[in-house]
Amino acid sequence: MDYTLRELRVCDLDLHDAQLLAETAERILERAQKMNLLGAFVVEVNGEIVGFGDAAPTPGRDDTAYLGLLNVRPDFHGKGLGKALVLKVLELAIESGRSQLLINTWAGNEKSVPLYKKTGFFWIPETSVDMQNFIPTALKMPIAGDFFDKHYWYACFQRELEIVPDDIEWNGIQVYPYRFEEDGDLFAMWIDRQAEAPTAVETNDLYVACVAGEKEIVCGVEYKAKWEIVNKKGAEKPLQLALIVEGDEGIGLKVVENYEVRDKIVIEKPFTIQPDVKSKERGMPAHQIKSTLLLNGVPVVLGTAVKPVQPVDIQFSTKMVASGKPDEEVRVKLKSNLDFPVKGELVIDPNPALKFDKLSAPFSLEPKSWTSCVFRLQLDDTGAFTTKMRAVCPPELNPDHISDAPLTTKAKTVTFLTQPLDSVYAWHDEQDKTIAVETPTIRARMRLRGGNVSINDRMSGQMLYSHRAPELGPPFVDWRTIPPTYPYRLKQKDGKVLITLIMPSDNLPGVTIEKTITVGAGSFIRIDHRILNATDAGQKSKLRCGMWDALRERSGRITLPLKDGLLHEQCEGWGSFPLREDLSKKPEDYAENWRAIERDGIVAGIVFGECEECENMTLQFDLPEIPPRSHYDLEPFYLAVPLSDTPRI
Repeated sequence: MDYTLRELRVCDLDLHDAQLLAETAERILERAQKMNLLGAFVVEVNGEIVGFGDAAPTPGRDDTAYLGLLNVRPDFHGKGLGKALVLKVLELAIESGRSQLLINTWAGNEKSVPLYKKTGFFWIPETSVDMQNFIPTALKMPIAGDFFDKHYWYACFQRELEIVPDDIEWNGIQVYPYRFEEDGDLFAMWIDRQAEAPTAVETNDLYVACVAGEKEIVCGVEYKAKWEIVNKKGAEKPLQLALIVEGDEGIGLKVVENYEVRDKIVIEKPFTIQPDVKSKERGMPAHQIKSTLLLNGVPVVLGTAVKPVQPVDIQFSTKMVASGKPDEEVRVKLKSNLDFPVKGELVIDPNPALKFDKLSAPFSLEPKSWTSCVFRLQLDDTGAFTTKMRAVCPPELNPDHISDAPLTTKAKTVTFLTQPLDSVYAWHDEQDKTIAVETPTIRARMRLRGGNVSINDRMSGQMLYSHRAPELGPPFVDWRTIPPTYPYRLKQKDGKVLITLIMPSDNLPGVTIEKTITVGAGSFIRIDHRILNATDAGQKSKLRCGMWDALRERSGRITLPLKDGLLHEQCEGWGSFPLREDLSKKPEDYAENWRAIERDGIVAGIVFGECEECENMTLQFDLPEIPPRSHYDLEPFYLAVPLSDTPRI
């Protein structure tokens, strides 16, 4: 079938196009204008647009792209148009310097999942259905250049196309195997799923691999990394190998050595991970050993994941205690990740407000087993108080397993809270990168990584709201694989807590949003936004404040002030009335600026000022131009929360 595959042009989206796939032309136009796309493509047949696909950068990572929307009109299914769009987006990912492409679909998509697999995507196990494609990595490898100069990768890619997760184990690790073979020529690579990098490569001439041999690496314990290099040409054509190895920060491994490979060699090097190794940010590749092998001058770069675990896990984080109560029991569970028995002490850092009966307790753990240590605590003050715990296993108690330095764990920050009666207090949870707030009726958590806020009803534990980080645009960033961690200010004054997140704009360098949440013991939470323009030019943009109304899910009730009276409807769950599409986004279509949600006898709502759009509880504001070196304060809005003495409906 003859078709034209080309870049999307805005002028193509006139209203006469009526329906473009499952989206209207207007919505495609809005998507193209509001999102920061790498590119968008359409398939045209006989003057009609019958297919659409686009790709966006993955926020927080410059090495991946995301295939955001792909669709072909149903009467053109099975004609290769979807495949052509996927391949075009892959080309775009390669041209923009990406090493992988991501997509998300669902398991019931029986037509698309095999197509995605055939074009290089692997289904990440335990997801629904997130997929990764490392074809860009393969095509950019110097050692594969000769192969792909002679062979088109799609035609010789060998792959099982079952609609199942790709849970594939190789040498004790989870991998995505890529194999290309044609006319006696071979190129294969094994992607370490956690490292998101090749951990082994094979061609007609050679095979190289690096393996750590263990799924989990216990910090402080010595392990061995192994490299296997096979010269398929034999002794007549020896390989000159330069091996350059370095572990990520906290992994004690560095190698620079030269070898001649006549047949096959195996190289082993010991390494240890430090207990205080920094955790990887969510969405980033795992800790890894990075190897560069120069084979007759041609580089092969490998990444092999090592998952660090503490020798002893401390299973304790937060405990609510009664102020003034003596001998409050504090039971701390310990879990061994070791393959040998160990003895040690659980040690607590002193804090004057926390009166423990002792600051250390002995323990003994068999391999992979559990135990607990019990302390007694008296806390006479009110508020939130933190300290740290660590497990220490000295060599003198473990002469058969530990030599020289003691085996220790990373210090675990723990928090003890008292019940707030008519007050509010806050604290910084360092491990979770969260500011936590407790009041008599709610618990609020502001995540410094990503800027999201969640608010829960204290009595029931039910989430009331999930408030997303505000954004300046368009384009707006729908989601971030690697959310940024924002600086903050915390103030406690006059019985209230004020938390301010300082959020530089992704799209407007020099422009910053300061989002302040004020929490007291009353029935409202106040949210303020200040936009600061530190540039020498005026700045014009829109502000979007997204929110998820948690009470609406699963039989919640929504109340809206329509022009002709209140809408008070049951929401039976996903796909029921009123959907977002059923409700107007225009503020002028409502009598007042508020929304309310009810579920299980709990009522919560939002009250806001003038805005440009109000899509359910997501608000968009058209900001005035902000002069150079100045700021603009948005009218605050308020979240209504249940009072402690409010009777449950």
